[in-house]
Amino acid sequence: MDRLLVLTGLSEASPALLAVVISTAIMFAAALTFLVAAARLRRSNSRKAALWARLEMNWGATIDCISRGSAGEEELHRRVRGADRAVLVDYLYKSSLREERPARRAMYHRLAEPYLGVLEERARTGDIWQRARAVRTLGELAGDEAAPIILAALEDDAPHVAMTAAREYTRLRLGGVEALLDRLDRYRTWDRRLLRSMLASFGAAAAPQLRVRLENEAQPAYARAVCADALADLLRDGVATAASVATADLAATVLQREEDVDLLAASLRLLQATPGPTPRPASQREAVRRLCHAENDVVRGQAVACLARIGDEDDLTLVDRSLADLSPWVARSASLGLAMRNDLMDTSIRGVPVLAPDPLVIAGMGAEAEDGSDADDGVFPGGRK
Repeated sequence: MDRLLVLTGLSEASPALLAVVISTAIMFAAALTFLVAAARLRRSNSRKAALWARLEMNWGATIDCISRGSAGEEELHRRVRGADRAVLVDYLYKSSLREERPARRAMYHRLAEPYLGVLEERARTGDIWQRARAVRTLGELAGDEAAPIILAALEDDAPHVAMTAAREYTRLRLGGVEALLDRLDRYRTWDRRLLRSMLASFGAAAAPQLRVRLENEAQPAYARAVCADALADLLRDGVATAASVATADLAATVLQREEDVDLLAASLRLLQATPGPTPRPASQREAVRRLCHAENDVVRGQAVACLARIGDEDDLTLVDRSLADLSPWVARSASLGLAMRNDLMDTSIRGVPVLAPDPLVIAGMGAEAEDGSDADDGVFPGGRK
């Protein structure tokens, strides 16, 4: 070391300068090591990708022969090495997703059967992403036979895995909606529109359970709001209309008793979606009128839009006044609510033109939604009508 310092002329340098030089050398060596490691990793990944591409090309040719009847399914199994089983299953999964012909999809599922044990083990012991991918792949390739794995994954500690299992559970109809309703609180980090869409996909059979959860004040406000939105989706699709009167009364009751912003907004959307004569009963209109003066802009906006749908002529006077509300959100809600009532979305209403979409207002709505108000929903662009 001393000789190196003499050769470099640093033997007489101050300790501070010497420290800088040594630190620079160390950082240069670390950067060089990183570049070498990155290059080796890239080369390794490129080789692996090329290998997988060759395998998939060979497997694809073999599967084409099997589909034409010129080769048996055992020919594909003979070509698969033990280390390549997971790659084959992934290839069959992707092919099944792209395939529209039922007979061909069924063949992919049959070919995957001998190797699904690899995925069952990965669904239990892999990392978060491996477990989620295994659940999704098993749902596609094994169908109902994957029910035990999917049901177990509903209890996974990782929200991503649990939500993936919930989507497969819903797609395959492995049970009733109750299994998801019991676990709604675990899905709080997911988009509420996805949750309500999943719940509504169960159809009219889910409506009684959704009403029970919405009515139960012991349930978290978040879960009740999701149930209200799912019910609204069913009603907009013309499903679960048999108990629409009871649903409207339930929504009005929630509006009278609750204070949670999300729950109030969802209940207003539900009441607006319920079919029925206009104007509605006085109890329902009074529950909505009260919220037309709420401090929260989102609740106030949903209320004036709802009142425009269910109110009488006196109520429309209140909606008209809301067109001059200081909040662009509320004014726009009133305008669109009146337009929807009169079926004049592209003309003037009572001498007041329908407000054109304003990017600044929409940006403000997104900011409110991030605050937990679920603002981009209801009658506003970006949400369901």
